[in-house]
Amino acid sequence: RTIWPLPLSPHARDWVEKNLHGGMLEKGDFAIDVPADMLADADEGMAIPNERIKFNFNVSGADVAYLDAMPHMAGVSARGTLQGDRFDAWVSTATVTVAPNRTIAVSNGHFADGELSNKHSIGDIEFTADAATADLLALLDHEPLKLIRGFGLDPATVAGTGKINAALRLPLSKDVKMEDVQFSGTAHADKVAIPNIQKDLSITDGTLDIDVQRSGLKAKGKVSLNGTSPLQIVWSESFVRGKGPGSIFDLSGTLDDDERKAIGLGLTDWVSGSPEIHAKLMGSGANIQDAVVHAELSKAVAKVDQLGWQKPKGEPATVDVKIGFSPDAYNFTDFVLAGQGMNVRGAFSIDKKNRILSANVPTVKLGPTNDLAVKARRDERGQLIVDIDGAKGDARGLLHNFISGTGDKAEADRAATRLLTPEMEQDAALRTAIRARIGEVMTQNGEKITDLD
Repeated sequence: RTIWPLPLSPHARDWVEKNLHGGMLEKGDFAIDVPADMLADADEGMAIPNERIKFNFNVSGADVAYLDAMPHMAGVSARGTLQGDRFDAWVSTATVTVAPNRTIAVSNGHFADGELSNKHSIGDIEFTADAATADLLALLDHEPLKLIRGFGLDPATVAGTGKINAALRLPLSKDVKMEDVQFSGTAHADKVAIPNIQKDLSITDGTLDIDVQRSGLKAKGKVSLNGTSPLQIVWSESFVRGKGPGSIFDLSGTLDDDERKAIGLGLTDWVSGSPEIHAKLMGSGANIQDAVVHAELSKAVAKVDQLGWQKPKGEPATVDVKIGFSPDAYNFTDFVLAGQGMNVRGAFSIDKKNRILSANVPTVKLGPTNDLAVKARRDERGQLIVDIDGAKGDARGLLHNFISGTGDKAEADRAATRLLTPEMEQDAALRTAIRARIGEVMTQNGEKITDLD
């Protein structure tokens, strides 16, 4: 501050006076060729040609504030050049302390003001920061940025390491407001782990490349959920609220039975194997509200045991569905199962234990023996009431669950107890009542019942 001539960009000089503290000027050299009339012109706001002033210097141990309320850069080692209408400083090392014993290493910094004569002068700041991912997130969540807290995420719980290449553009005035600051940056994070992004769902490992702008961010990479195989992820986050979902997560990959169970979507009563899944999840931060899912079932077995139907592995089929998330249930709408000899369309809801709460599936065409419409609901006791109508249905799987075909009396007695177990007597939610009106029903041993009502 002492060496900065008073007439030269007083607004930029005021910013330096406010934000640069301490340190040692280690060495420097200067050349000045400024006539008196040119200094007078500078007092009137006219630019001094760069070649008229040149001052090179080195500084160490300085403290630099760059945005009100943000932690300062400390221990700054830098070299600078002051010219007639331009000021540059290159920071080789510095640290930012976000909490006791938690620091961020800063390097490759550059500060530039290319219009010292302009009373609305703009400063450009670039730097690289290396630290634990938790500390980098803590910096991004610091006042006045507050970029992380909207996700319901505690930065201190995040594991891994990261590196950020950041850029800030801000007015060089004493009182800079957050809305006046433009920022952007790219980051890379390894071994990312974030607990409880949803209830009972955590990112247990991941690698992300992140691009941040003033309006939002986009991250790409791979993540594991509750220990699953890595899934490809594209995360888009809007910092402009009120225009569609703030958070969009595109996930794609293959999950086997155990991995789907691990994330709470086993659906093993209907799917086994390793379907290829593409899911778009939408919401606000950690509050995921909706999803659109497409699944390729060629590598999986699809089945409805109650209707005696199964699609073998290797046979192509697809599932498309929209999912709404509520605290106690998953609501599936616009469900479509399509493939050779299969066409199922409708909507249904299941609870977090994969029990059906309701269903309205007007089209159930599975193989040559099922052409049905199915509705289901829970009565006031919690019992599942299922209404089935249609031209034909296959009851072999349903009957197999209750009827012994061996002729053995003991087995028949055991089968009979499955119609109403002690658990079912105690919990109505485990009971199912079926009302059927079907033109032709396939039963055990290929026998048929017609006009079932």
